[in-house]
Amino acid sequence: MPSMKTLLLFGLVVHVTIIIVNSKEEIPFGTILSFNRKCIKNKALYKHFALYVGDEYPGQGDIIHRVGKDKGGNITFGNLRDEGSYQPDNYLDDMDLNITVAAIKQRIQKMLNATGYNLINNNCEHAATYFRYGISSSKQLGTLAAKPMSVINGFRTKFKERVKNEMLCAS
Repeated sequence: MPSMKTLLLFGLVVHVTIIIVNSKEEIPFGTILSFNRKCIKNKALYKHFALYVGDEYPGQGDIIHRVGKDKGGNITFGNLRDEGSYQPDNYLDDMDLNITVAAIKQRIQKMLNATGYNLINNNCEHAATYFRYGISSSKQLGTLAAKPMSVINGFRTKFKERVKNEMLCAS
């Protein structure tokens, strides 16, 4: 006959297992996930971004992301469990953009294995927003990197407007 200690331990294991199974959050396909990186005084220095694909690509992984330059800078599949804690970060959902499963899959196919990582112009956040929305954006909202990114994006926008105006005036 099992001891009381063994029964209590068994009951605790079953209880914890039920809690873990029931608390597993359903993440919809195409959700952008962000992962805080290198925190300083309880604020993330920057975030890593990935797109959740679940089991849509069997054997590939449940996220797709652009890895850093130190890992080749490619667009590749990965596993959510390897990235640490995350939060959904679909920050452009209020815009009227094409967020259908078919459109997202088409953009993933187009970009799969793409190279050319660049911290400012072509990073993991650019990839994740492109997959979901069809436009590349990097704002690093809620991080220490947000202010420098807003300045860079502001300069980029002004430069594009200037070039466009010069092209219009030249014609």
